[in-house]
Amino acid sequence: MDNEYALLDTHRLKRPIGFLHRLSNHTILHRDDPAMAVLIDFTKVMAQTVSPKEKGQQALLLMQCANLKFLLVVDDQEKLVGLISSKDLQGIKPGMAAQKSSIKLTEVTVDAIMQTHENLQVIDFADLSNARIGHIARIIHEKGVENLLVTEKESTTVPSLIRGVFSASLISQYLGEDISGDLSSDNLADIQKRTTK
Repeated sequence: MDNEYALLDTHRLKRPIGFLHRLSNHTILHRDDPAMAVLIDFTKVMAQTVSPKEKGQQALLLMQCANLKFLLVVDDQEKLVGLISSKDLQGIKPGMAAQKSSIKLTEVTVDAIMQTHENLQVIDFADLSNARIGHIARIIHEKGVENLLVTEKESTTVPSLIRGVFSASLISQYLGEDISGDLSSDNLADIQKRTTK
């Protein structure tokens, strides 16, 4: 036995008690529930990443195997340069990129179709202490985004890091309603105006 470690106090349970568990696909939440309940928190789950030079079809396969809707796109220095979603990869973007570069669809890389970092909406982790799911749902709906990144500043000398992400599809699943809004009815000018805010 290793006696250099003090014996910590333990006790027996006096009655049956509940236990903490992860949200399941069948959990029903409400707009008044804390926003933290639906945050994909990278201190608790590993962020899934992809290189900007990876082929788009390979990135989609990775998402499908891991049951994900998006991947963070990071460079060789592990810096976020963008985000790519399954919608990006299954929509018209790959075909347009292939045509523009005169290459095969299978040769299109992530960087040609990803959402670049300067076009991503972010919110600071410190602003979430009293936030409700309804607050996040409104941002996602009004900004017309699929994912809302959460940044956190560790100190005054350390730059902000990505702490997590709110996913429109995940929140919609927990609320039992589509919060993303119908972008198909917007014209191109409206979409561009909303994504540059």
